[in-house]
Amino acid sequence: MNKVTRIVALPFLFLGILFSGCKKDETQTTTAGGTKPALTPSALTFTLALANANTTGGTFAWTASDYAYNGQIVNYTLQYDTAGNNFANVKEVNLGSNITTKSFKQSELNGFALAGSRINPGATTHLDFRLKAYIGLSGLPVYSDKVTVTINTYDVVVFWSVPGDYQGWDPGSAPRLGSQDLINYEGYVNVPTGGSYEFKITSDPDWNHTNYGGSPGTLSTSGGNLVWPAGGGYYKVNANKNALTWSATKTTWGIIGAFNGWATDVPMTYNAGTKKWTATVNFPSAGEFKFRANADWAINLGTGGPNGTMSYGGGNLSTTLTGSRTVTLDLSNPIRYTFTIQ
Repeated sequence: MNKVTRIVALPFLFLGILFSGCKKDETQTTTAGGTKPALTPSALTFTLALANANTTGGTFAWTASDYAYNGQIVNYTLQYDTAGNNFANVKEVNLGSNITTKSFKQSELNGFALAGSRINPGATTHLDFRLKAYIGLSGLPVYSDKVTVTINTYDVVVFWSVPGDYQGWDPGSAPRLGSQDLINYEGYVNVPTGGSYEFKITSDPDWNHTNYGGSPGTLSTSGGNLVWPAGGGYYKVNANKNALTWSATKTTWGIIGAFNGWATDVPMTYNAGTKKWTATVNFPSAGEFKFRANADWAINLGTGGPNGTMSYGGGNLSTTLTGSRTVTLDLSNPIRYTFTIQ
């Protein structure tokens, strides 16, 4: 048999099929990946506005990556990071398979800008975008050249409510989760000890819109009540509207810093009336510090949040005050986390 078969470096299942097709007179070639796609945004500057949040803000188009075999399924992911950061803190958006264009709402682009640069909402930022093409789960990736886009953002926080047995099942007075991209929601909820520990998440401060129940880790509009995973406590709650997932991490908070050689956390006390954490700290001199949950660096707050607030994993906070001081941490306003020293 005089037949030439071109073999592409594929997952083992496909390799087995292709190798079994011919036993002699074969010429086999391999490739390390597909052709590099070329990424083109619809504009190099996106100017966004809250009033147009649900309208199309921009489109990315690209040339298809060719892996040179019949029936190929090529997956595409859009990656982005702060311009000039060489994708060191890359974030990804899955686009789909065998497509060459994707449009995004202004709200989505606004979320990319705020997440990618940690800027204050309403400010202008510059993001580097590139396209990742691959086959299988993540095999043989190739990347487009980067494209730098300017994005003029807007400020908005959209809220979900967290009513439950712990507060009388009243969405109107329940703690809230906030979101700036209409996808990822976060907030803190204090759950007193006692009761059923059941709750739900609602898209509005009432029962007349979308109500989420579900199971551990999963949200469903038809599911039963959710349950706080560790009974009473102060929870960091995250929910994803697109993935329909949620998590609740029980936390206690403390402060650590130069005032004690970064040795141990000074525990803070939660006041359910003021919804704030406080501690008395002696500052022998001006210096830096941070807030940490559960005496661990997995959840810590420092500089870099929007409008002068704090961000997770941000730089060290600092104070010029000395002596015995009352330090107050306020996590009651979703996403806008603040502190005071008096």
